[in-house]
Amino acid sequence: MNRVVVLGVAIVVGCQAAPQLVEPFPEPSRASGSWVVVEDRRPTWERETFKGPVVSSYRFSSVHPNPWIRLQKATEAIVAELPERPERVDVVVTSFRLVTKEAEPAPRTEEGGTVQVGGRSATGLGAGPNRTADAAAYELSRSAAASGDRQLAQQAAGALAFRGRTPAAGVQLGEAPAVELPEGPLDGLAAGAHCNIRGVIRLTYPGGRDKDVPFHVLAGRPNETGSRYWGETLEQATQLGIVQYTRQVRQGLGLPPGE
Repeated sequence: MNRVVVLGVAIVVGCQAAPQLVEPFPEPSRASGSWVVVEDRRPTWERETFKGPVVSSYRFSSVHPNPWIRLQKATEAIVAELPERPERVDVVVTSFRLVTKEAEPAPRTEEGGTVQVGGRSATGLGAGPNRTADAAAYELSRSAAASGDRQLAQQAAGALAFRGRTPAAGVQLGEAPAVELPEGPLDGLAAGAHCNIRGVIRLTYPGGRDKDVPFHVLAGRPNETGSRYWGETLEQATQLGIVQYTRQVRQGLGLPPGE
């Protein structure tokens, strides 16, 4: 007698949350006898991506290798050349973003209007050590408002209104070092891709002695292809930003400029 075995397959369909992209972040590393620790102290609004009519921000996965990994490797290379090796090096990053700006921005009287920040408009954001970053955040806030993303516009505008002049720093090291960041030119962001990196690097030596070196770079590259694909231009801006970071930190530590 032939027997037929019928197998039933039950398919359960349920509502599942969409997977969230988690970009790699470097773990503390051991380099030349020193711990190198990278800490992300960026405001929440700066960690979000945004596509606007004028300014857009991008995920770090848009370039390879990951910018965080590049920052850590660049720091490790600097530590290897120090005549006196610290026990620990903390790279506290208060701003790190990849942005692009279109060549022909829309007029500020477009739908969405001019963003007012603490009673100031764009003309009032041109003073102090944060002026270049202020201009970038202003453009992001205005673009968000023009496209109807009120939440992002308010976050960016709020960061401008309450931005401090001293970067938060120190990883389980007590008080943050009081440092002033160098000023940069205020011509706004030029058209192209930009890599902005701001923060402070703290070297801790045996016995608890600390040395703080602030850094702030804004590296930009034009979109020479003229296409809407920004991958190559973002890569060039990121590479240039890491080069400038290396030069600034080396100078602050008394090392020669290097290659």
